[in-house]
Amino acid sequence: MMGLLLLLPLFLLIAVLIRCESRGPVFYRGKRLGRFGRVFAILKFRTMWEDASSYNGAYLTAQDDPRITRIGRWLRAAKLNELPQLWNVLKGDMSLVGPRPEVPQLVDKWPENIRQEILSVRPGITSPASVLYFNEEHLLSSEHLMDTYLGVILPDKLRLDQRYVHDRSFMMDVNIVLWTLGIVFVRRKALTCLYEERLFTTPFIHLYKRNR
Repeated sequence: MMGLLLLLPLFLLIAVLIRCESRGPVFYRGKRLGRFGRVFAILKFRTMWEDASSYNGAYLTAQDDPRITRIGRWLRAAKLNELPQLWNVLKGDMSLVGPRPEVPQLVDKWPENIRQEILSVRPGITSPASVLYFNEEHLLSSEHLMDTYLGVILPDKLRLDQRYVHDRSFMMDVNIVLWTLGIVFVRRKALTCLYEERLFTTPFIHLYKRNR
């Protein structure tokens, strides 16, 4: 609750920017699978044009997706569109850290044993996979969107989610939150020294101070 109150001025500014550029709601609500496969409505700032193509198009977005508005592209690049999920955390649908929640249609493509394992914990606003794939949209193009995601990116993200579920701890969660903030606010410096083992084992603050 405190986080939502502190972010209220930023939320109001973003809401004004969204409404000034395009008609439609400020927030987007989409179906996601949570712990034990329970469906919940994830809350994000709307980043797409309010028309049928935005709702009927692909579940994923690529860097050249024409459905994304100008403000939406900025919000997605800075990950500010994810901030309303603090409400989902407050409601108990999500945690700050955990495997990112997916749409039911994509979860159906996961192997059964992996699905049960990953859905045994609450999904999170951030995760090791979302940090390491911070620039995921730049790895995808509309022409080969699903093939690239399902064949290359998804298997690795599922592996990272499984590793998180096996090894998660309070200190790991703190470290992942710090890495997430580092990626958002000092992106270039953080990305140049980031790889998987450091994300799971090296405290971000120690590494950042050493590389300044």
